[in-house]
Amino acid sequence: MRGVLFVLLLGALTPAQSADEYAPIQPFLNEYCVKCHGGEKQKAEVRLDQFESISGALWSEIYDQIEHYDMPPEDEPQPSDADRKKLNQLVLKISQDDRYSISTGYRRLNRREYANTVRDLLGLKKGIFDPSGRIFKDEINDGFDTNGEKLIISNELLLEYLDSAEVSLRKALFSEDMVKPEVKKVTFHPGQLKGGSNRFTTINKQSTVLRESGNRVYGKDGVKEVKSAGRYKVTITAAGVDRNHYEKIVFPPQNGPVKMGVGGMLNGAMSEARSEKELQVVDLEDETFKTFEFEMWLEKGAYPFVVFVNGSRKPASSIRQAIRHKKLPKEAGRNMHGFRGPGVEVKHFSIEGPLDIEWPPASYQATFQMDEMPDFADPQTRSTALRNFITRAYRRPVADEEIADYQQYLDKQFTKTNNWQEAFIRTFAAVMGSNDFLYIKEEVGELKPYELASRLS
Repeated sequence: MRGVLFVLLLGALTPAQSADEYAPIQPFLNEYCVKCHGGEKQKAEVRLDQFESISGALWSEIYDQIEHYDMPPEDEPQPSDADRKKLNQLVLKISQDDRYSISTGYRRLNRREYANTVRDLLGLKKGIFDPSGRIFKDEINDGFDTNGEKLIISNELLLEYLDSAEVSLRKALFSEDMVKPEVKKVTFHPGQLKGGSNRFTTINKQSTVLRESGNRVYGKDGVKEVKSAGRYKVTITAAGVDRNHYEKIVFPPQNGPVKMGVGGMLNGAMSEARSEKELQVVDLEDETFKTFEFEMWLEKGAYPFVVFVNGSRKPASSIRQAIRHKKLPKEAGRNMHGFRGPGVEVKHFSIEGPLDIEWPPASYQATFQMDEMPDFADPQTRSTALRNFITRAYRRPVADEEIADYQQYLDKQFTKTNNWQEAFIRTFAAVMGSNDFLYIKEEVGELKPYELASRLS
């Protein structure tokens, strides 16, 4: 009887009917599906008793289940083949009906997407700088990092995005005077390196030995700082030494190789390497010198340093303990400068760069979309640069009124700084902190070309 009623309802439909043309679907779902997918039970977290809440994607899934006889299950009552076929015609139609499509809405870029987007926008090379390094890690939901419900934003996270945007822009637009820098190579005398602990750094005529974990050395003042921001090549010749100088006491590292780290410092603080885990680290061979080359980004005024990564953290305490246990003579405690525990011996230390010999640099070409360094004294150049950047950042065409707002902001920043490059950095950072940049936006229905391009990317 129910099947007859269902067929009659299907036969009564006409194409002219609007939403009523789908009326037979709910009785079918109520009879064959709601038992397992209703208000009391939702197998596979699917609910089918609320017609208006079923999305277009779920209608597509329902179609597949009915078409392939996967629904209802074999041990449940089955509709006739005729009923199944006629119903599926309606389900297929509703799955393609924009009125029943549910937009994915707005979803924030996750850290991975943000990093890739910023690199493309600013022409930053992967491996030199991570644009997402200052942003909290995303919450992973069932192995996915693209769940819109989890990708929320807070005031603190927005500040992290703004900070990351400005840092990224300063990496891309690094030439303050807009003049091509000269490539130079400076070799530091290996026996006159600065820094390190006085007690646990051995200065020889042609080398410097670091004997304490975390001990850092760098070039002499006056020539150590780089004059222009950019990528630099650091070359170091080093070896692990004095592993077994003391027979009765073993200092770290007891197992494995001596490890040397290389990083960058700015104003006395680590620049790119914000923790020792982020250093570029290599294993050294005992008593065998090898040459290593490192490529890194250095800010203007920054300089590279060498650090002993896995040595003893408290050599003095270890020495005193060894004296108490009569493994070392008392003289060892009075002559810490003579400490000969394991160390990193540096025999060559040089820096060369900046390596961005392409001019304008790729990052300038990508950011401004120009083949020459922009002449910001020209109002038309400023206007073109601003429109180019906002269009690429928003991933769509932009209206004149959107450009006008940022044009006013750019002019205000120039009034404050009297520097067009600085004004552009601040304005572009504001663009990168906007919803139009940080969020993927999709409307109900068929995706528009720019939305489709964003989805595919």
